[in-house]
Amino acid sequence: MIRGWGLFVGVPQIRSANGVTPLNPKALKVALAICGIACAIALGGVFLPWSAVEKLAGLFGPAPLPEGPVVEYWFRLACAALGLSGVFFLLLARDPLRYEPLLGLFFVGLVCLVMGTLIFVLWRRTVQKR
Repeated sequence: MIRGWGLFVGVPQIRSANGVTPLNPKALKVALAICGIACAIALGGVFLPWSAVEKLAGLFGPAPLPEGPVVEYWFRLACAALGLSGVFFLLLARDPLRYEPLLGLFFVGLVCLVMGTLIFVLWRRTVQKR
């Protein structure tokens, strides 16, 4: 038996010498595909006209969206981030065992750290322009 790092960083997983992992690849593939499709739908929000976004937002609550370019920027940024993570999940769903190291929390945490830093820098620029 070979000890390796499994689906999550910090969770050791036992593998046999022939590389077979106890992870169910079909279930993982389906789960990644479902999550990928659900998240990738958000890419449409990047390209929607703002009037359509306001109409869609009206379906979910009585209060209108706040006005201003910052709201539109944050909406499109959130849609892009969520949509690209969906594309990432769809790529992983093609062969989850091959990309198993990318499924770890370390990679997700690294992506969140980069996106958080980017959002903070862009926010600071917006605040300084006022």
